[in-house]
Order: sequence, then C-alpha cells, then structure tokens
Amino acid sequence: MSDFYPEDLPVPQDFERHVERDFAFAKIERHINYRLLYNVQLSIRGNIDKLAQDGDPAFLKLQEIVLHLLERARGGLFRPACVWQFFRAQSDGDALNIFDRNGKTVDTFVFPRQRDEERLCLADFAAPVSGGRMDSIAMFACTCGADFVKESARLRGAGKLAESHVLNVLATTCAEAFAETLHAQLRLHWGFGELRENIPARLAGNYRGKRYSFGYPACPALEDQAKLFKLLRPEEIGLRLTENFMMEPEASVSAMVFHNPKAKLFSVK
Repeated sequence: MSDFYPEDLPVPQDFERHVERDFAFAKIERHINYRLLYNVQLSIRGNIDKLAQDGDPAFLKLQEIVLHLLERARGGLFRPACVWQFFRAQSDGDALNIFDRNGKTVDTFVFPRQRDEERLCLADFAAPVSGGRMDSIAMFACTCGADFVKESARLRGAGKLAESHVLNVLATTCAEAFAETLHAQLRLHWGFGELRENIPARLAGNYRGKRYSFGYPACPALEDQAKLFKLLRPEEIGLRLTENFMMEPEASVSAMVFHNPKAKLFSVK
C-alpha cells in the first residue's frame, strides 16, 4: 500500500488548540443543506424548488416556519461555538497514535477493520510509523448551543408542536452545516482548501479528505468520544458527554478529520 499515502503530507499552520465562542452564523447558514432539511428531516416529498415555484400550500406553510426560525437563529437563538486542533499522527496497523506538537504520545485510537471488501480501517488514512514520516489529523467539536432546547420546550408547552419540531430539526441541520463549515476551514489551514466558494461541491463531498464522527459506520465505538473530549476539552464551550457518550446539547457534532485524498466513507459492519 505504498501508494496509499500522498507524497506531500500537508503541514497545518499550527498545532494550537483553538476556541471560537461566537462563530458567525452567516458562515454556517451558507452550508445548510435544504434538500436534506426538507426532504429527509421534514419528510417533504418532491423537488423543493418546484414545490416552491408551484406554490404548494403544505410546503409553503412549512417553509414559512423554517424561515421564521432561521431569522430567530440569526438573532441569537443559536449560539455557535467550537473548539478544534491539529495533532501529529501516525498509524501502526489498526492503531492511530496521536502526538502533541513536541512529538509526545497523548493518546491512541484503535479502529476496527473491514472483514471483507477492501479491508479498510480508519488508521489506513494516516501515514504509517514504518515509513518514518509524521502525519497530521484534525479534531473538532461544534455546537449550536442549548438555548433552542428551552425554546423548543416552551413552544411545545404553548401547543405550537410543528414549530417546536421544526426548531429541533433545524438546530440539528445547522450543527451539521457548522461541521461542514469547520471542515472547509481546516482544509484551508492544511493549505489545500478551496479559496473560492463552491458550496454545492462541498455539500456533495467533492473535496480532498473526509471527516468521521464516532458512532458512525467507519468508527462505531461511541466511547471513543471520551478520548476526543480529553484532547479538545469542549466543556469550555458548553458541551458534555452523557454516561452513554452522547453529546449534550444534541445540536452538536464532533469529528476526526483526515486529509488523505483516498479517504472515503465506509462501514466496518
């Protein structure tokens, strides 16, 4: 697999821990996937552009709620904050060793490997210790804050069930858009990101590298969240882990990011 790792291992601008407590919602809003929001999360059938053009009453009513809540999000109902950091890294079989900027080992993640297909393991996307080259990965945790949780409960108590439901869905969708925004920012720090806006390409995943969240198919061990939390300390921005390693508030995303051009989404099950 000597050709699996790029000749040029990009070096990030720094290995410092970055905390952004007042992340601009305008940056996040550009990455909202509205087709995912309406067609998947809110179960609207059909092309949303055509539904809007045709004046579909059900769609327009739902859209009115979404636009109203987006305006409230811009006004401070969502409080985006994040913490992110690059780490030096090397793979050793199925293990990914994480180092601080001075080369001291700070933790190790051991990932499962596919039993068939390409026999992929997440550690494969970092340069191996046997090659003698030090690689880098990034980790981040981001949240839209907890204020929307109280507001959703208030709306539900006032009998505004549809608005309460849409608010929860919108917060989750915006958290995913936040993750996409951060991922784009991290690629720029590696030196190969898009300098010009190409939001549709980003939403389609047409860029170098991939991000992986614990509990998902390539890294199903949700307990690895605890290691990420130990390294990033996102409690500073209001994030906490439950006893089942779920993040609170719910509208939050954490991930490990690899720059490898051959990185892709896969399942170990």
